[in-house]
Amino acid sequence: LKSRSILVIKLSAIGDVILSVPSLQAIRKKFPSANIKALVGVKARNSLKGCPYVNDVIVCDFDGKDKGFFGLLKLSGILRRHDFDIVVDLQNNRKSHLLSFLSFAGLRFGYRNGKWGFLLNRGIRDVKKPLGPIEHQFRILASLGIALEDKRLELWPSKEDGQFIDSFLASNWIGQRQLLIGVNMGSSERWATKRWPIQNIAKLCDELSGRFSARVIITGIRKDINAAIRLSQLTKSRPIIACGKTNVTQLAVLIKRCKVFVTGDSAPIHVATAVGTPYVALFGPPDPRRHVASY
Repeated sequence: LKSRSILVIKLSAIGDVILSVPSLQAIRKKFPSANIKALVGVKARNSLKGCPYVNDVIVCDFDGKDKGFFGLLKLSGILRRHDFDIVVDLQNNRKSHLLSFLSFAGLRFGYRNGKWGFLLNRGIRDVKKPLGPIEHQFRILASLGIALEDKRLELWPSKEDGQFIDSFLASNWIGQRQLLIGVNMGSSERWATKRWPIQNIAKLCDELSGRFSARVIITGIRKDINAAIRLSQLTKSRPIIACGKTNVTQLAVLIKRCKVFVTGDSAPIHVATAVGTPYVALFGPPDPRRHVASY
């Protein structure tokens, strides 16, 4: 058992992969000598950079090299060559269930939720009541005899990440003692209703700057840059725009420098948690009990 080869599947967004870290840590504790690998999407590949709980990360790209049915078959062939004994499917959709099955692993754990869940030979039924994402994952891990003991989220920024952020802040005339407050622009592109109106963000930036003599840093993805420029034009305080300028570990260093971080329902919630920065999360339609861990 100690030397088994284990695959953990989490194909979704950056925040969801960060939320899988407690599961990875618990699996490593249960199987300290196992060869543990994680299958993640290309956009989330840096979320596990430096992670001590996995031996390797397998990156898939369903918009590129792994697109379509033949791409999926090619990816499943790669998984079979790793000769996994156990698959833990934390994604639980049709694609991940199929990959779990086509890996030919002898034990396949996950939720038997009607989305081809019958392909999991150690599947369990899902629950309808609101349940935090970490608790939801550990219902699967209970089938491997793993209990939830540690809910901490973690990221592992490098020395180079810290140097990059120091240089970025210096280029914007920010000293080490300057009070910084981070504000994240948006959320998932598929959830426009999750986004706080840009006029409100502009008012918040000016209020924070005026009341606390703080510099506000706007974070977001590359696609948020135009909206961030419009936001800056609506403000008197002219916040610093960092949209699209950092990867997830660099963002972790930046958020750690902030006194507080304000964000919608998006991955930076979990980045802020991982680095210990207090945050204010603005939720729209989704139930926060299902989308934010009770840290």
